[in-house]
Amino acid sequence: MTLIPDREREYIRDIFKERLKGPVVLEAFLTEDESCAYCNEMLVLMKELSELGPNGLITYSAHYRESEPEVFEANRILGPPTLRVRSPDAPYYMMFSGMPAGYEFGALIEDILDVSKGSPRLSPATIEKLRALDKDMEIWVFVTPTCPYCPRAVRMAHMFAMANPRIRGIMVEAMEFPSLAEKYEVMSVPHIVINDSYTFIGALPEPMFLEHVMRAASGETAYEVTEEGVSPVK
Repeated sequence: MTLIPDREREYIRDIFKERLKGPVVLEAFLTEDESCAYCNEMLVLMKELSELGPNGLITYSAHYRESEPEVFEANRILGPPTLRVRSPDAPYYMMFSGMPAGYEFGALIEDILDVSKGSPRLSPATIEKLRALDKDMEIWVFVTPTCPYCPRAVRMAHMFAMANPRIRGIMVEAMEFPSLAEKYEVMSVPHIVINDSYTFIGALPEPMFLEHVMRAASGETAYEVTEEGVSPVK
């Protein structure tokens, strides 16, 4: 079984050859339970991506819930399958809870490139503000594979996580985690939830996404974007 078509394989191989600068680790959190529809596919995907990276720069590993429950707990895994993209030398918390398929596959490739360079593609001002945050932040981005706007929000959450190790950026595939999607009343995507209480919707530009994160960090709750700017949800 192969997941990446030959045409795309050559394209990705060329991109990695040109732009991959340092080592990247792909880390999967899986289960042996056959009810996991995409656990095997996640393993195949990691293997294929590692083969496309030059000089062994991309490596992968897998943890199973049955044999390593403590690893799941330590990483606060929402459930299998989950894929973490990290550096061997930096504790980035950039995760895909659910298969990074469809449009999200592009977000995964961009994450790998950013991690290989050790820096997110954010403005210096944004990075400075994020690094100044002194509290834990968890940004969930609910997506579906057919949403063309969702990768932008996922990438923003993941780049924010690269800027500060206290930030966790997590893509949540709504159809693979329906109970979470129902809990947070996900009706349209991308649907972003910060620290379990602050919610907004949309693939926003960097400054607006940052504004929401800073408001959430200050303890505010639900806000929405209107033509007049950011305002409380009544």
